[in-house]
Amino acid sequence: MAPQTVFFTGLPYNHHTLPGWGWPPERVKSGLENAVGILLKEGYDAIGYFIAPEQGIKVFEDKLLEQHWDAVIIGWGVRGNPELTPWLEDMVNCIHEKALKTKIMFNWNPESTIDTVRRNIPVRDESDIVAMRAVFEKSGIEGRITFGKYDMPEENGSKNA
Repeated sequence: MAPQTVFFTGLPYNHHTLPGWGWPPERVKSGLENAVGILLKEGYDAIGYFIAPEQGIKVFEDKLLEQHWDAVIIGWGVRGNPELTPWLEDMVNCIHEKALKTKIMFNWNPESTIDTVRRNIPVRDESDIVAMRAVFEKSGIEGRITFGKYDMPEENGSKNA
């Protein structure tokens, strides 16, 4: 049996709307990376794909349509910010329209991600745990986590677009 596929999404760790929330960007980044690593070790075929609303819904849709996802987790950084309600609606509607059989799930911070996944789509087979741990041991989260344009280094005192 193939592992359950999980698409974990939300804002990049250094998105301009996050600093006022009390978590420094490096803690957010570490939490997101750890969440994806734990999902892999627990037997899920997981990716983290964190993009900004400024990048547009097409970027999200393209990633969503790359394969079948058993579940999509939309992080609190999107859901907890009233200013991002249109972005959240776009994401939910995109999943609803383009990936009908995909479960939509919500965590309340990066550390709660594994509990959210376990609650909604338990691992189906012990061999999935063995297989995904081997993936993690071989390459960690390399190629499994992407941060949108806000992950780019600053040059000459200004952000790259």
